[in-house]
Amino acid sequence: MDVRRRLRLENEDGQAIVLVALMLIVLVGIVGLVLDVGRLYVAQRQLVGAADNAALAGAMALPDPAATVATAKTYSASDSELNANPHLTGVTTDVTTKCLGGLPCNPANTVVVREHAAVPTAFLKLFGFGSVDVSATATAAMAGGTPVPLNIMLVVDRTASMNNSCTAGGTKLGCAKKAILAFIGDMNPKVDSIGLVVLPPPTSLANACSSSQSSLSYDNPSKKTTNPNYPYAVVPLSNDYRTSPTGPLNSNSNLVKTINCLQAPGGHGSSFATALESAQAQLAASSRPNAQNVMIFLSDGDANYGPVYYDNPPKSPEVSSYRTQPCHQTISSAAAATAADTWVYAIAYDTNSNNSDPDCYGWTRNDPAQTTSTFSSHESPSISGITTMQRVASDSAKFYLDPTPGDLTVTFDQIEQSLSAPVLVDDSATQVKP
Repeated sequence: MDVRRRLRLENEDGQAIVLVALMLIVLVGIVGLVLDVGRLYVAQRQLVGAADNAALAGAMALPDPAATVATAKTYSASDSELNANPHLTGVTTDVTTKCLGGLPCNPANTVVVREHAAVPTAFLKLFGFGSVDVSATATAAMAGGTPVPLNIMLVVDRTASMNNSCTAGGTKLGCAKKAILAFIGDMNPKVDSIGLVVLPPPTSLANACSSSQSSLSYDNPSKKTTNPNYPYAVVPLSNDYRTSPTGPLNSNSNLVKTINCLQAPGGHGSSFATALESAQAQLAASSRPNAQNVMIFLSDGDANYGPVYYDNPPKSPEVSSYRTQPCHQTISSAAAATAADTWVYAIAYDTNSNNSDPDCYGWTRNDPAQTTSTFSSHESPSISGITTMQRVASDSAKFYLDPTPGDLTVTFDQIEQSLSAPVLVDDSATQVKP
């Protein structure tokens, strides 16, 4: 090999070393940048979580601005506070209160928490960025700076199956009554009105708690025994169910007395749609325009009937969806309530846990004289009882599946919390829809 060729090869070796060194520098830079970005992302998420927690905690102290600010700061990420993080030091927290539309406000119904931190860097400091600022803002509105008034209609299934045993002791209706009484014992009679709808309905208000089948309309599907005047709403909206906002239940209240004396003495016929429409009519007739309307529906069965007066005059085949598609009609009736801004909660209690079972049936006439009816076939399209209850609820968060006949107190406590707990709202919101 001549001298010139050897020198050329040696020069090329030197160029490769330079390229490798440059590539290593770039690679180290990329790794350093990724580490810094990752650190910033984690810090940001931690700060967001802390701000959310602080805002929700502060909202619990509304409408008192001073207590709200103090509580929110206690639950912030600032040093020595409850949500302080060793990876986030020097956090500053700013808390303010304000009024948003849609909720009563005296003097505040919303809290805003702003958290700020300077996160140190590793690689970026080589370029003069020793730290990068991250921040998070959270806004929470209490369910009323002063409580949002609630109109609540309880819709209770008391058909024969509710006489079955409850694992918590007694009957399923007994377990339901216990849970309902605990629920209303947590509500505020100064601002919350509560009423009661039952199915099947009694033949009169005086018979609401009768144990005699002749005093109750079981909507016998094979006979013309129902009457459109039978009252599903046995207790109108009222607020005398507690002696005071902190006192015990009022045993003289019509609501408390009726819940205590409800019975399920036999019979069958679950006309869900009619009961829900009766509850919505009570809510719509309320004279409190600023109140939030709420419906809580509890049943252990399927919608399997529509009163015979929906088939008047008789037709063969029957055409009323209340009779031929009771489950689908129930969903439609509930959807109409939701569209009217009612929050509809649904509790499927001790319901067939096989949600693939299309256990909803329609009715049809079965004799030339058109005097009796019988089950015909599954509704079309087929649907299960659990799916019906899921779709009755205004949204998935308002559906509760209790597949065993146990204590319902926890379920009603969860509903009570959802009605009264503070909620996060968009930081740019000017209006809160509870």
